[in-house]
Amino acid sequence: MKAVLEKIPEQARQSFYFSDYRQSRFNSPWHYHPQWELTWIERGEGIAYVGNVIRPFVEGELVLLGPMLPHCWKSDASDGAVVSYFAQWDDKLLGSHWLQGPEFVALNKLLQASRRGLLFDAQVSRELGEKLVQLGELAPFERLLSLLSILNTLSGSKFTTLCEHEAVQINTLAADRIERIIHYVENHYREEITANQLSELCSMTTSSFAKFFRKTFNKTFTQYLNEYRISRACSLLQSSKMSIEDIAFDVGYRNMSFFHRQFKNQCSSTPAAWRRAFLALNES
Repeated sequence: MKAVLEKIPEQARQSFYFSDYRQSRFNSPWHYHPQWELTWIERGEGIAYVGNVIRPFVEGELVLLGPMLPHCWKSDASDGAVVSYFAQWDDKLLGSHWLQGPEFVALNKLLQASRRGLLFDAQVSRELGEKLVQLGELAPFERLLSLLSILNTLSGSKFTTLCEHEAVQINTLAADRIERIIHYVENHYREEITANQLSELCSMTTSSFAKFFRKTFNKTFTQYLNEYRISRACSLLQSSKMSIEDIAFDVGYRNMSFFHRQFKNQCSSTPAAWRRAFLALNES
């Protein structure tokens, strides 16, 4: 997946872009754009890439992403049809310097925080996700007011920051290498993958690859691979009745002790407790 600069279409008679995504699966390229983006996942689940973070996502999530933050959502075609709604706008939404007004102090703080990606609590996500869907039914003026109302509510809502650091700037050569790495991991994560294999894939020496990867993702390739595998494991814990041992094997772990240790490091929980908490949350 190449991190491509996405040009946001302009819609007549409105100050921001609003649309929906309806396909058999989420499969957009890893991309970025100079606009903020508020996305609600109405239907679908899979793996989300936001900056240097890999995480499982489920339907009902509401995410706010800042400008130039690379991102994409991926899912398998076998999971069924997917639907998301999103709004995108720039810093000229209400004219020049509008965020400097005293009425927008809290919102400005929220938008600055979104440069590392924000995931909102489940309850506010459901409530505001439904309001986001309704934007498509409103006249231009009411649509703008409704978006501002949604953002105002979010500025006082709880959220989780997705990335520890703001995204690094990625040039064309780096984007091409990242595309190869992510594609390779997605297709071979069940197998043993070494840094030597990836360095050859990127036409780099092993030491150069290690430096490049750490600079780009702020982590080692081994950390990245374990995060991807655990994200896959979380998706299976959410969507299947597979045993924990079978899930560990399916995502590339042959040692259960190592799998449990990696899972607890990333999720602060055992796989069994994580599954119980997820099921309890969705039954409430």
